Amino acid sequence: MLSSIPDEAIEGPSDWKKLVSKTLKSTKWSRFFNTLFHSNSPSINYLTYSLKNSIYIKDSQCTGSSSALVNPDHYPPKSSTIHDLLSKTKAIHLITSSLDEFGMGAAGVFGHKGRITQPLSPKRVIGGSSSGSAYLLSKKLIDFSIVTDTGGSARVPASYNSLYGFKPSFGLVSREGILPLCTLLDTPSIMAHSVETIAKVLSVISVPDPADLTTIKTVRKSYYPLNIKNPLEALEKLPKNHKNIKKITFVAIKEASEAGNRPFNKREKKIRKEFQRLLGRLRFAPNTTVSVATIDWPPIYLTELIYKIVAFSELVTHYLSLSGIVNPWIRGDYYEDNISKKKKQEEDSRLKLLKVSTYYSYDSEKIRAKMGSEVKRRHLLGFFFLYGDNRVNIYQKARKIISLYKKRLSELLSRGEIIISPTTEDIAPLSKTYSPIYFKDSFQSLVLLANFCGLPAISIPWLHYKSKLDSSKVFMGLHLISNYREDKYLLSVVSFLEKSGII
Repeated sequence: MLSSIPDEAIEGPSDWKKLVSKTLKSTKWSRFFNTLFHSNSPSINYLTYSLKNSIYIKDSQCTGSSSALVNPDHYPPKSSTIHDLLSKTKAIHLITSSLDEFGMGAAGVFGHKGRITQPLSPKRVIGGSSSGSAYLLSKKLIDFSIVTDTGGSARVPASYNSLYGFKPSFGLVSREGILPLCTLLDTPSIMAHSVETIAKVLSVISVPDPADLTTIKTVRKSYYPLNIKNPLEALEKLPKNHKNIKKITFVAIKEASEAGNRPFNKREKKIRKEFQRLLGRLRFAPNTTVSVATIDWPPIYLTELIYKIVAFSELVTHYLSLSGIVNPWIRGDYYEDNISKKKKQEEDSRLKLLKVSTYYSYDSEKIRAKMGSEVKRRHLLGFFFLYGDNRVNIYQKARKIISLYKKRLSELLSRGEIIISPTTEDIAPLSKTYSPIYFKDSFQSLVLLANFCGLPAISIPWLHYKSKLDSSKVFMGLHLISNYREDKYLLSVVSFLEKSGII
């Protein structure tokens, strides 16, 4: 198995295959007996996992899949909260997985090691930015992976590879010790082979963290077992007259079924037809019903533009640390090699070395030169969105539009409703023709809305086809969104749908 996994999917030492093989052999029987006798246990003991290489592990290189952080080496002085929580269990951390550089990408093509394609359909992109995690899960090397989701980074690759990708409510899981991309949208997330595994992992990592004030209202609780027989019992925020709610209501967004003036291709038409059939089954099932709603204003076709304005603007401020003015976590030997003895004598503390100087200007140029083209493009656009009056006229107006989206979705989901849609309009694009240039995807607009509103959302396996191009398997996921902090309810609904045979 290890021989078939490319180095592009891994961020780790050159002998990672040897290290992983040794770990798997030493834990072979523990994992076997755990699978045999404890598969229904709420514990995650002896489950194997990876961490996206934007999540810090003390004294372990964190590159964010960027050449800018490879040389000089960057080693975090402390581990992330998530890593510390998982380390207290007997779960087995096998490896760190690669990503699009700094999480800036949606296809797995922008990592510093090169492109990653799907294991089952090598001519197609795997999805990103959590591309390495999707690959390792697809090869069944790991049981789950901790990733981040800023605009679908867990759910889109899950959809393309027939996996489960879950983004919890904003503030449920601590972001302390994770390379930031966009403070407003970044959410630690979970990818796995089953919704049950996600519930078990969420029970471990969802705790209040004094180092991350967004988690101040988080209460530690168990998300497993799920409420399969009656998911409505898992609702945290009971609406008025909740006793009158007898069925789970699935909401289809009218605008998401429209594509403006763009014609659908044959496969897109087939996906929409399958979605309508699913809605029909939900409408006539004894415990579920369906309603159709509109978002109206702001229109959902603005979501991609709003995402770029907000995310690109915020990443500029986060990555000022690589401008050369502040350069964290550089090893001491780098200073030894690059700073003369005379200069060290003149400076009585290392903090004073953080002054703007010729040395730092030179270092800044070297670091920026190592960044990939997509990172540079996003930085330039981010600077533009914040330049002069643009901050008020573009960035702040985008934030106001997000507030309007939040208000509308809060209304739609106030009585335990679930927004349902395909995760994307089509299967994964071909690698050689993939372009990051904006294209209209009304279903993926709903993926972005979950980030804008901080709502729990999940992509689950749904459709599969055989590609006419090379007879390979291709996949399409189903996307579901619930109200804020109704994470267990959402996971319970997914399990209910699967156990009842509706999907």
